[in-house]
Amino acid sequence: MKTLSKITLALIIGLSMTSLGLADSPRDAGAKARGEVYNFWVGRSANNHARDNSRSLYYYGQTQQAVPVPQAQEHVTAVRQNLDTCQKAIGELKKTNPENKEALAAIDKIEVIHKKVLGHCDQMDKQLKDGKGDSTEICACCADMHTDLDAADAEMNKLMKALKIEKLEPPTKAAKPATPEKK
Repeated sequence: MKTLSKITLALIIGLSMTSLGLADSPRDAGAKARGEVYNFWVGRSANNHARDNSRSLYYYGQTQQAVPVPQAQEHVTAVRQNLDTCQKAIGELKKTNPENKEALAAIDKIEVIHKKVLGHCDQMDKQLKDGKGDSTEICACCADMHTDLDAADAEMNKLMKALKIEKLEPPTKAAKPATPEKK
């Protein structure tokens, strides 16, 4: 019986020590702000990439009577992936700012716009299903996507203001990475 007690005690102590080692270290005061800045810029970049893909497909369609389906599908897939990335990033911002009504309003508008853009992607998928990519239809759809993604970008500007995120300066070789202060 003593052996069982010793083993149990050793197991409890071992598990306690393990859980202490696995516990997250406390975050410093700026961790939330840095996470918000990162998530904001990831979301903004992804939205811009989606817009760039719609623009690229639009201009490609302008040069063709029929857009090759693989190329068109590649751009539509990229738009979807970028919107997914943006949605994840702004979803994190939504979680960390539940009281910021201005930020939540901008995020909600971005989500609505992205659903509309995904509807355009579905429309293009139907258009491409027959194996022919009518450039007139594709270009019209891309123009709508581009307009909608411009509107999402305007909402990203409102979100940036609501979160008090400063505009970033262009990267330079001379700039040194900012080291967060530990408190």
